[in-house]
Amino acid sequence: MALDFSTLRKQTVLGPEHRQFKLIKPVSNSPIGQVWHAYDLSSGEDDSSREKVALEIVNPALLKDPDTLEQFKSLVTRCARLEHKHLAKIQGYFQSREGWLFVAMEPLSTRSLARILIEDGYKQLNAEKARVILQQIALTLDYIVKHQLSHGDLTPWNIIITHEVGVKLVNVAFRQPLLKAIQRGGHRVLNSEYHAQESFSTTLLSASADIYSFACLIYLLFGGRAPFSPDTPPLDREPQQLPAPSQFNPEQWQLLKSAMDESPGIRPASALDLLRQLFLPEQQQAFKNDTPLSEVIKPEQKATPSAKAAEPQAASSKRGVFFVGSLLAACITFGAGLTLGYLLATNEHNNNQEQLLKELVDVQRLLQTPPSIQSKIALSKAFASLRELSPSPELLQQLGSQVDHFNVRLTRDAITKNSSSGQDDNQSSAPQHSGKVFKDEIIPGVFGPNMITIPTGSFQMGDLDRNGDDNELPVHEVSIKHSFALSQKEVTFAEYDLFALSTGRPLPADEGWGRGERPVINISWNDANSYAYWIQQQTNQPYRLPSEAEWEYAARSGNQTLYWWGNEVGTNNAACDDCGSAFDGKKTAPTGSFSANAFGLHDMNGNVYEWVSDCYNENYDQAPKDGGSWNVGLCNYRVMRGGSWYDIPRLIRSASRYRHPPNASRNTWGFRLALDLKK
Repeated sequence: MALDFSTLRKQTVLGPEHRQFKLIKPVSNSPIGQVWHAYDLSSGEDDSSREKVALEIVNPALLKDPDTLEQFKSLVTRCARLEHKHLAKIQGYFQSREGWLFVAMEPLSTRSLARILIEDGYKQLNAEKARVILQQIALTLDYIVKHQLSHGDLTPWNIIITHEVGVKLVNVAFRQPLLKAIQRGGHRVLNSEYHAQESFSTTLLSASADIYSFACLIYLLFGGRAPFSPDTPPLDREPQQLPAPSQFNPEQWQLLKSAMDESPGIRPASALDLLRQLFLPEQQQAFKNDTPLSEVIKPEQKATPSAKAAEPQAASSKRGVFFVGSLLAACITFGAGLTLGYLLATNEHNNNQEQLLKELVDVQRLLQTPPSIQSKIALSKAFASLRELSPSPELLQQLGSQVDHFNVRLTRDAITKNSSSGQDDNQSSAPQHSGKVFKDEIIPGVFGPNMITIPTGSFQMGDLDRNGDDNELPVHEVSIKHSFALSQKEVTFAEYDLFALSTGRPLPADEGWGRGERPVINISWNDANSYAYWIQQQTNQPYRLPSEAEWEYAARSGNQTLYWWGNEVGTNNAACDDCGSAFDGKKTAPTGSFSANAFGLHDMNGNVYEWVSDCYNENYDQAPKDGGSWNVGLCNYRVMRGGSWYDIPRLIRSASRYRHPPNASRNTWGFRLALDLKK
């Protein structure tokens, strides 16, 4: 009988007779397989005394080739002999009676370098801290080379920053044959922008491939971004075309480019040699000893928006923290480059909480299913079972709100079709655009926001009628020639809560208005960007925030009037302080409560302000004319558009613009997504 991951359950025992493991909870899925937390049954008499491990259970489809299987086993065996404080310990591979092959390894409970950069920003890692991180990585790579191995998948996601020793490298060497099998199957390996060109061949890798990846990490830390896009074919990567990191002189930059050369022979011989050549003598103090990294692994929370938001959460009970962490582990499937999910929640649990977790998973998955009478009945039963287990009132209220809105979703498709067939009397006569509506799967059976394609074209951007402010001038023509899509509605609580639970972030407050299909509020620009990045990683698609020009182009949807429906605010066209709706000046309206504009977009005017990607500028002098994001100017402020339920009609005009710091949030602010489309 073929092995099926869906048959794996909590409490399942895997392994040979002499070394067995009891599964605790699933943490992540990927093309490589599943990662679970488990108890090592050989380490104690009961669960309270047993050691926890992380098990990477390999996708059987990757092991059909005998050579791949043999290489995998050989590399795991060799990795199990490695002993280095900056390497996550590999215990070995094991096979269950049913046929599951898995690797047992050291469980870690802190964040990857990638998550630190995403959530805390690059300012948390100054040059000295970056050099300490790089030094610890270099020491570890040189140790691996001495044992005639290479990492083969050195990316920010496989570098964990721990409280005890600083850097820990994970997934060393043994995944190489599995990644090759994925590539042979015609699939793409995530985070391959850090992989050397030879990584895309069919041979196992030499240490020089790690030097290439290490050089990319140096560029990431000192240049503020990855050197290459994942969409750039390996043979098209041109280090010579990259901008030099501002802190590097020409000699340093030339050396780093040589380490990213397509030819392995040109790269430096070792990672530590590269660092010693790269940095000036006075900068090499960190390389004399294995410097502690305590200041990096404990970033100042006052500089971290997510940490600020988490302060009230810290006062909640341990039980509530367990619910969020465990729901994350059970619900979320990460991509190939994200199989470090086992680094997340490690809280204690009991049988009642395990049953509660199961019911939570059932409710969450049903909430994401297409609306139908059958799914409504199943959801009602699942939610009733959940209530019987008496979860925390806060969580029950949050889920209850989503269940309440499920009825609305049953008729939403019909409402959308009816609204697209005609227009209200006070709507603009602009032609209706039949944009394609689609959505991407973010985890199995769960989809992201509905996206709608936006037509290319040109428009006049700014205050056309002199009803606005000076920051809306001068009026200028913008030509949108690139293909992109926008989310049909503002991102909802239901969509954002899934992200927050998946990444261990605090849930934003809903002010008691309800969650579900209401637009998420109390969201900073940083939060919005983190959500877009998460969707991007989950789908392998270039999701992002829209530019300001894209936003106004889509809001106008072919019209030059104050609002997409005309020059008068009218009645019940939007939610604002005097828009004639039931929500005016009181609270947000559920997304899609009002008619869509000519491009099929809802709530572009009013409801919540929407963050866009641009830095703020006081006027449109020298603004981009191609619809791109304006990434220079007063970047300590970010632009928001559209006005809100609290604002007067003048502020919900399509041309109106405002700005706030990227770490600020209010109950009138939300966002929607953009997506670049292939031509």
